[in-house]
Amino acid sequence: MICIDIETSPIALKDLPPENKAYLEEKSKNKRSGKIIDGENYGQGAIGKFELNKILCCCVKEDDKEIEAFFGDSEAGIISDVLSMLVGQDHVIGFNHISFDLPMLKMRGLIHGLHTTMPFNIKQWSEHYIDVRYQLTDKYGVGDLAYWSRVFNIKPPQWQIDDKSDLSKYPIADVVKGCRDDVRCTHSLFLKLNNSIKGE
Repeated sequence: MICIDIETSPIALKDLPPENKAYLEEKSKNKRSGKIIDGENYGQGAIGKFELNKILCCCVKEDDKEIEAFFGDSEAGIISDVLSMLVGQDHVIGFNHISFDLPMLKMRGLIHGLHTTMPFNIKQWSEHYIDVRYQLTDKYGVGDLAYWSRVFNIKPPQWQIDDKSDLSKYPIADVVKGCRDDVRCTHSLFLKLNNSIKGE
């Protein structure tokens, strides 16, 4: 079993291919909401787009081992290390990782020429990829990781960063620390859900 979390930041607008930037500006021009590019910044429509974001770090907890953090200047190196850890795992656990973390890993990996057997569209209820968020929202309603941690008497993630819209502005040590704590909470929540939902 492996539990993962990734943290990302937007790719600077100046680093986009000029033709792509112009294309996105044109597509955003007449939108009242959900603009991808809004003036000199990204708009709400850019959130979660793999081609407009990069992976800063990924934290992983395998079985009962300590949480391991992957970060550095090479996004390809981060992704390659994490994908290699996913091979042969019976369960891949995360919080919202089916919608965000895993597709981001796969697609950013493909951009760097890295390949994985991870499918493009993972079902919400998968025996292999288990999303704690989907378990909770199906059973009990909505809520983020901090909310559900408090519900299940788990210490919520301790982030020292309030605005996560561009994590590249902060020291990577602070980003990694928050990512580690997300994995800690997700892993603890998963273990509690195994008992409370599955009755094991």
